[in-house]
Amino acid sequence: EESAAAAAAAERGAEGGDEEQEEDEEEEGGGEGEGEKYLEVADLMAEVWQSLGMLRRDARSYDGALKALLEARKTREKYGTLATPKGGHLVMQIGTTKGLLNDLNGKLNMYTEALQLFERANCIVSDEGATLYNNIGNAQREYGDLAASLSAYEEGKRIRDRLGTLRSPGGAGLLNNIAALHGQRGDLKMALKVYREALEIRQDGGSLNTVAGAELLMNMGGAHQDLKEYEAAEQEYTQALEVYSRLNMLDRPNAEVLRKRLEELQKVRPAVSSGRCS
Repeated sequence: EESAAAAAAAERGAEGGDEEQEEDEEEEGGGEGEGEKYLEVADLMAEVWQSLGMLRRDARSYDGALKALLEARKTREKYGTLATPKGGHLVMQIGTTKGLLNDLNGKLNMYTEALQLFERANCIVSDEGATLYNNIGNAQREYGDLAASLSAYEEGKRIRDRLGTLRSPGGAGLLNNIAALHGQRGDLKMALKVYREALEIRQDGGSLNTVAGAELLMNMGGAHQDLKEYEAAEQEYTQALEVYSRLNMLDRPNAEVLRKRLEELQKVRPAVSSGRCS
């Protein structure tokens, strides 16, 4: 799910010094131009509220973030700009924020509404549309509806295939989620096949040395460990830990999990080896 852009303070945008210009336009018969300018100011106010909400979310002030995002929604509803790509993006961000507040029903409802808004705006076939389907898949997975989750993920993949953007960090992230779902359903071989596709994309695109890249390697190691392919699991866990080290993030919880898993493997592998014929 996406990070916020920096924004100006919410109090700015509605006030301005354009009154004389607006009066001149009206005297010249420019009423339509005045209306367009009014909508531009309203659109700006919605974007400012949204940016403020994203900043608060980045600061983990989730209640404050939701309040600001709902103000942005209220502005777009008032001026009829909710059923637009920007409106769909806003509603998607409201859904993500509701999820951070442990409101799973609200999260999925907002994602469903965002999908409807994107379809009305004829912009569902876009990278953002693919991201929305990925988010819906995540929410359905949280609900435990794995079939609905896979369906949403696959729709996101079809969009990226159509746009030619599957071989991107976003595409690799989507494939990681699809693979994890296959693993959750017990199809570890299929999971590894999709993980490898995601790994190739990250290697080719130079995005393996990232947090997402480390998580991908960790997931691959987990699948190999479940298949009792301990040597491959050890290699991937070690690579994931090396990524966290390069990022100066060895204090992250996942890094500690990786260290514990490597310790477990070192106990298991000698026991496995001792049972072999010499």
